[in-house]
Amino acid sequence: MPAIIRLVGLLVLAAAIAAGGTAVAQQKTLQNDSFADNSEVGFQGGFCDGVNAPCGEIAASTYVPDAEDYPVRLSRLQILFGGGQEGEMREVGVQVWRDSNPPQNNPGELVYSEDIQLTSANMSFNEIDFSAAGLSFDTPFRIGIVYRHNGFPGHARDTDGNNFPDRNWIFAIDPLSQQPIGWFKSRDLLVQGDWIARALVTTGGGNPNNNPNNNPNNNPNNNPNNNPNNNQPAELAVTNVTPTTSSNKEEVQLTVFGAGFEAGMTIRVGSIQLTNVSVQNASGALGTLPAGGVPGTYDVIVQVGAETAVYPSGFTITDGGGGDGGLMLSDIQPDTATFGQETVVTLVGADFDSDVTFSIGGEFLTEVVVQNSSLATGVAPGTLRVGTHPVVAARGDEEAILSPGFEVVTSASGGSAGGGCTTAPGELTGGTLLLLAGLIFVVRRRSLV
Repeated sequence: MPAIIRLVGLLVLAAAIAAGGTAVAQQKTLQNDSFADNSEVGFQGGFCDGVNAPCGEIAASTYVPDAEDYPVRLSRLQILFGGGQEGEMREVGVQVWRDSNPPQNNPGELVYSEDIQLTSANMSFNEIDFSAAGLSFDTPFRIGIVYRHNGFPGHARDTDGNNFPDRNWIFAIDPLSQQPIGWFKSRDLLVQGDWIARALVTTGGGNPNNNPNNNPNNNPNNNPNNNPNNNQPAELAVTNVTPTTSSNKEEVQLTVFGAGFEAGMTIRVGSIQLTNVSVQNASGALGTLPAGGVPGTYDVIVQVGAETAVYPSGFTITDGGGGDGGLMLSDIQPDTATFGQETVVTLVGADFDSDVTFSIGGEFLTEVVVQNSSLATGVAPGTLRVGTHPVVAARGDEEAILSPGFEVVTSASGGSAGGGCTTAPGELTGGTLLLLAGLIFVVRRRSLV
């Protein structure tokens, strides 16, 4: 099979009618983007710059088939992946989850994970073939690309805004602790546009679970119990928690790291049970710590069945404020901007809430989104004068100041790099795309699930 199939324009797939029986199997393309030939796109960089977005951030799309098309079988994913040097290859991960309808921030069960290589191409789709994996769904599903390289190439997005804001996702990493924060709608991190990634599915044809070729559990490549690398389940353990402190006046989402995690497990901070526990994979889970806890430092306890793992003194609940000083501001990234240009920044501190305002040099940030009590994003105005400015978080009479905190320069040199999906919008590269020509087949690496 050639590495590249030359085509003219977008790939158009004809419907395939199943032979025999009454069930009709159709091949359909599920897409959220509105991109067409001769239209403009943006390529998103900064998922993994080693400073603000450590390796492991994910760009993902949820696909929602029409009700009458269930069950669907995933055949392929076509993704526009570019903005870098043409033909440059990058190793990434591809993961597939079951999802809910309507989609929620956290996806459901992880059903597929693999390392692959994508090729940077501004005028060709990369195509990932799932036909041998036997992935069938009677619910929406989510497909994500796990980034492990700096800058570009990256995901493409259309430029007409978010047509489906609940179907475009980013799994974000805390820029300081380098630990996962969780899933966000890409729009909430100020990334505009729908990801240009399209799922090709086969619809109809009866219950996929009655077809051994469609049942992932009958596919030895997808069944962990048949994978010699997975025969020994990891021992239950807790290795880290983020954030590590919160006030008792508000609930907070915790990310717990470890090994041996399973669906249905419970997480406690001392005797307080976390709610909305979502197991992301065997080494990570999310949960919500309710407000109202007694101040103090507590063990974080994970329980799977009769097995328990403890992270000693892993979380501190404070009395009505973040740490000893209530509202706190500890970092801003990036800490440099070019005069005349708006800049998306991430603010890190404690005791953030919707009443807190943020300003740099006396000018307020716009489009502020408080992600949790220790993380917020906003847009610094392009009208800031050249020089160094204090960064201020304020709520009523309470104020936290980071000084010197932010520098405005006359050129793009100096200061910290921006990047990260949590800190910077996508960069538009390459102007308009003319006709897409070609289809690049993905190089598969190793199966992880």
